Amino acid sequence: MDATPESIDGQTTQKIDLGGVEPWAHQRVISGDLWRSLNQNTDSVDVPCVVVPTGGGKTLIMVMLVKMASLLGLRSVIYSHRKSLRAQTSGVLEAFNVYHGVRASGTKPLLHESVQVSSLDTERARVYAVDAQWDLHDADVVIVDEAHA
Repeated sequence: MDATPESIDGQTTQKIDLGGVEPWAHQRVISGDLWRSLNQNTDSVDVPCVVVPTGGGKTLIMVMLVKMASLLGLRSVIYSHRKSLRAQTSGVLEAFNVYHGVRASGTKPLLHESVQVSSLDTERARVYAVDAQWDLHDADVVIVDEAHA
């Protein structure tokens, strides 16, 4: 991930089409800091963990990261452990015109999409089982929603 948009600070979000939604200052700072961190730690196992209170706009931060990655042709995956979070994330991505696949039971997977929203349980069952049905999504950017779970 050595390529980056021209400016990864607050200006980057201005290049991302958020359909007129203006991110809060902390969302711009967090997305910029995360992007810089991802670009500086490509060979490291150190990964950032973001903690934002309820209602603080974590999903929009994820959308911003996915859109930045897509600008560079990078593949992304957002993992979730709850159906409700997966559905919410997918709905928000759709609202922001982010084409994506959903890797979860009961859905028709669009495995060719560069952005994926994935159920952790489905991944475990379909990627890591003895009779694996899927390959792991070859993502450059991996986001785990509610990593504490």
